[in-house]
Amino acid sequence: MFFCTKTIKVMKSGYLKMRITGFVLSVLPLLFLCGFKPDDPPIVKKVTITRISDPIKIDGKLDEPIWNTIAGIGDFINHWPIDTGLAKLQTEVKLAYDDSYIYIAAKCYTAAPPILQTLKRDMNTWSNDGFYIVLDPVNQHISGYLFGVNAGGAQTDGIIEINDLTTDWDTKWFAEVAPNEGYYIVEMAIPYQALRFPPGGKQWGINFIRSDMHNNLYSTWAYIPLQLNGYNLNYNPNMEWAEAPKVSQGKNVIQPYAISTVNRTYTAGNFQSNNVKPNFGADAKLALSSFLNLDLTTNPDFSQIDVDQQIINLGYTDILLPERRTFFLENNDLFSNFGVGPVKPFVSRKIGLTTDGRPKTIFGGGRLTGNLNNQLRIGVMDVQTNRFESENQQNYFVGVFEQKLLKRSNIKGVFTDRLGFNKQGGISSKDFNRLAGLEFNYNSENNLTHAAAKFHYTFNNFGNDKGQLFLLNYVYSGRIWATNFWYIDAGDHFNPEMGFSPYNVYFDADANKIQRKGYRQLWNTTTRYFYPKNGFINTISLAAETYGNLFSDGTLWEARNQITGSIDFKNTSNFRLFANHFVTRLPFPSKLAGQRVNPGRYRFGVYHTEYKTDNRKNISLNMLAEAGDYYGGYRYTYGGGITLRKQPLLNIDLGTNINNIQLNNKNIDLLLLNSKVELNFSKNLFWTTFLQYNTQAKTFNANSRFQWRFRPMSDLYLVYTDNYETDIFQPKNRAVSLKLNYWLNL
Repeated sequence: MFFCTKTIKVMKSGYLKMRITGFVLSVLPLLFLCGFKPDDPPIVKKVTITRISDPIKIDGKLDEPIWNTIAGIGDFINHWPIDTGLAKLQTEVKLAYDDSYIYIAAKCYTAAPPILQTLKRDMNTWSNDGFYIVLDPVNQHISGYLFGVNAGGAQTDGIIEINDLTTDWDTKWFAEVAPNEGYYIVEMAIPYQALRFPPGGKQWGINFIRSDMHNNLYSTWAYIPLQLNGYNLNYNPNMEWAEAPKVSQGKNVIQPYAISTVNRTYTAGNFQSNNVKPNFGADAKLALSSFLNLDLTTNPDFSQIDVDQQIINLGYTDILLPERRTFFLENNDLFSNFGVGPVKPFVSRKIGLTTDGRPKTIFGGGRLTGNLNNQLRIGVMDVQTNRFESENQQNYFVGVFEQKLLKRSNIKGVFTDRLGFNKQGGISSKDFNRLAGLEFNYNSENNLTHAAAKFHYTFNNFGNDKGQLFLLNYVYSGRIWATNFWYIDAGDHFNPEMGFSPYNVYFDADANKIQRKGYRQLWNTTTRYFYPKNGFINTISLAAETYGNLFSDGTLWEARNQITGSIDFKNTSNFRLFANHFVTRLPFPSKLAGQRVNPGRYRFGVYHTEYKTDNRKNISLNMLAEAGDYYGGYRYTYGGGITLRKQPLLNIDLGTNINNIQLNNKNIDLLLLNSKVELNFSKNLFWTTFLQYNTQAKTFNANSRFQWRFRPMSDLYLVYTDNYETDIFQPKNRAVSLKLNYWLNL
C-alpha cells in the first residue's frame, strides 16, 4: 500500500513523472522474474495414426476386430493440481483414420461411478468425469480444436488459441460412451469436414486430457505445466500420418429455421393486443477453400438462447454482459481478442442490441474467416440491422488480420465502421463511428511470458482529435509467481461504439447525458502461489493489486490497493478474502443506487469474503459477504446460492444478492433473486427454466425452454417468456415461440 501511495504522489506532480513511473513499473517485473528457474523440458512423445479400410460404427463397444490390431498409448501424466508423476487413474487411447474420419477410442479406468452433472452439450465441461482430444492440424502451436465427452456422452467442442479455449463453436461429429465395471469406453469419429487444414500435412499436433472428478485431478498424455491450461497447444506431440489426409469435399452447410411466435402485450397490467408472427431465416456455412470459411445469415432469430443473468450494478461504469447469440459466437475469438482487460475495440454484443439490451431485428450478415496461408489469418464481418423505433438502420462492419511473427508472436490489426441510414435509406453523414487499431503481441516459446504494445484511434462525428488509446501490457505466468501489468493512455474523444471502454464514460445526472474524459492508468497485480504437499489444500494464492488513474488534465481520478487471499481445497471447495482501499473522484454528479451523488473525492474501505463448498456433491453452497464505504455512506452486501442435483438428470440453482445501502441519510435495499432449473431427459432432450427478480431494474421475468435435438445439430424448441413490472406486479408482455432448425450438408 505504501508503494501505491507514493506512486500516486508522483503521478500528481505531472504527466512526465507518470510516464517515468510507468516505465519503472514495467521494468520491475522483468527484473523480478529474471531469477526464476524455467520449467524442465517435457519428455518428447509421438504417436502414429493407423489407416483402416472399413468404417467404424460409433457405439462405444470397440467390437470391430481392427481395434485389437492397433497399438494403444497411455502413461497419462498429472497436470493439475500437480504436474509430476503418473495419473492415479490411467487412460489408454487408440487412433485410426479412413478417407472421411479420424477415429478415437479411449479406455478410461475408474475407481467409482463417474461424476456427471449434466447431459447437455458444452455445459459444465470441466466439472464432469470426461475425456478430450486436442488437435492442431496446422501444427504451428497457435490455433487448434478440442473435442470431448463427459462420461455420460455429452459432447463439448471448441476452438483453441494457444492457451485460450472457447466452446461457443459447434460442429457435427459423433461420440458414444459405454460404462463398464472399473472403466468406461469413449468412441469418437471426427469428420475432416469439421476441420480446416492445408493439404499435404503429415504431422499434426495432438494431446489428450482426462478429468477425474472423484480425485479432483486432471491428467494429460503429454506434459503441460500446471500453470497453463491442459489444452495449451505449445507442448503438443506430433501425430504422424502414413499419408496426408485429403481435404474433405462437400463442407458446405445450410441451416434453415422456421418459427411462429405469439406475443401478448400489456399496459399497466391491462391487456392490449395479441400478435401472431410466423418467420423464416437461415444460416449457411460455405467452405471457400481448405482454410477460408464464409458464414451467412439472413433474418436470424435468437429466441432459443439463454437469457442474460441479471446483476445489481452499484458502480458508475457500465458492465459488459457476455455474448450468447450463436452467429456471433462462432469464430468470435478472431474478432474479440483485441485490447486488454475491460477495454475492447470490438464486442459483438453491440450489434443488434440497444444500449438497454433490447433486441433489434437483424436483416442479415456475413462473416469471412480463415487463413490466407500458414502465417496470415483474416476475418471480415458485416451485419445490417433494421430500423428500430426512432433509431436509424445501422450497418456494422469489422475487419481484422493476424500476421504471425517469430514462433509464437503476431501483429494484429482491427478496423470497425458503424454507419447509420436516414429515413430515406441513404447514408447519414453525421451518424457514424470508426476505429482503426494496430497491436503487437509477443509470446515466449514456453507461453509463460507475454508482452504487447497497442494503439487504437476512433473517428467520431463530434471531432477526430484526442481519439487515441495507447496501451502497454506485460504478463508473466509462472508456477510460483505471476504478474500482470498494463498502462493505458486514452484521449477525451476515444469512443469505440462497437467496442467497450467503461473508464472514460460518465453519466452526468444534472445534464442527463454522457460525458467523456480521457485518462491514464497504471495497473499491476502480482500473485504468489503455494502448493502444500500434504493435507487437504491444493493451492494457496496471495495477490497484491495496485493501480492509479489520472484524468487527461493531470488531476487524480482514482487510486487503489487490494490484497487478496484464496485457498483451493482438494474437495473442490474454495475460500476467498480480500481487503480493498481506494480513493476516487467523481467529475460529474452521478446517480447511484437511485440517489444523486455529488461530484467530489471519496474514500473507500471494502472487505469481502466468500466460500464455496464441494461442487461435486448433490447439494453445494456458495456464500459471500461484503461491507464497506459507499460514496460518503455505507454498503453491506450478502449473497449466495444453493445447487441441488440429481446427477445427471436434474440441476436446480437458487441464488440471491442482498444490498443494504446507507446513502444521503437514506436506507436503500436492493434485492436480486434468481433460479435456474435444468432437466435432462437424455443427451438430446432438455427442459430449462429461468426465474429472475430484480428490484433495481424493477422487473420479474421468466423464461422456459424445451429443446429436442432430433438429429445432430438439428433442434425443435418451445420457448415461453413472461415479463412483469414489480412496482405493481402486473404483466408487461408474454410470448410463446415454436422454432425448428435443421442442419443440411450440401
